Amino acid sequence: MKAQSLGLIEVVGLTNAIEAADAAVKSANVELGGYEVTKGGGLVLVKVMGEVGAVKAAVESAINAVERKNGKVYSHKVIARMGENIDQIVFPKKAEKKPESVATPQAAIAPKEEIEVKNIEEAVEECASCVDLITQAEEAEIKAKKPIKGKK
Repeated sequence: MKAQSLGLIEVVGLTNAIEAADAAVKSANVELGGYEVTKGGGLVLVKVMGEVGAVKAAVESAINAVERKNGKVYSHKVIARMGENIDQIVFPKKAEKKPESVATPQAAIAPKEEIEVKNIEEAVEECASCVDLITQAEEAEIKAKKPIKGKK
């Protein structure tokens, strides 16, 4: 496998970083390797990878695009054919967090009361009778509040 080259463009501000990344990937046959927000100063590092010539062209295009927008390019670098294992520094793998086991009290798992299981037909009949009772109660309440015509 052919060794990849690395292009680094460090700019001030995320908007300029997006502008740089967009110009880089549109101008040459490179892949966006990601970005890093540095601590303090608002610096953002954009990483592109590809063949040497393509990476050089992409970095130059990114610089020009940022400067056209009056942005500040803090630093830039092209590393031709990265050495072995350099990608571990440039693209560190984040440590995978293992989920902590949480002890759940047995009382939270166990139901507080037993649930009677019925067949579906009985449940539908019971539900229908409840609805009928509620409907009858609502109708009675409406009739009680509704004045009879002719009487005041």
